[in-house]
Amino acid sequence: MPLIHGARHLSIFRLQEEISRLAQMAQTRMLALSDIRGDTFTITNYGAFGGRYGMPMILPPQVAILGTSRIRQMPVVRKGTVVPAYVLMLSLVVDHRLIDRAYASRFLARFMELVQKPLLLLAR
Repeated sequence: MPLIHGARHLSIFRLQEEISRLAQMAQTRMLALSDIRGDTFTITNYGAFGGRYGMPMILPPQVAILGTSRIRQMPVVRKGTVVPAYVLMLSLVVDHRLIDRAYASRFLARFMELVQKPLLLLAR
């Protein structure tokens, strides 16, 4: 997997540019070793292969990995009534020696908030 160095300092638009650049480099087999080694946090999308749910594994030097499924329409209960809704299954795996579970839970809650209201990403 290619890395996005300094991702936390990039805007959503700059992240997209970097993802496109790295994808092009990967497709042409031009990635350097420094482009694929040394990550600390990974996002994996097993949904791209039809997966509904997974439990990704941390590979050192990672401290966490977030797995995403494919968005599917499923029945959910809202205010006591079953209604159709789009659902994205997530799994967050962290190294508890380095990341407290309360912090990980807050991260996941914030991630879910941003997925549900993506315009919040523009309010940085």
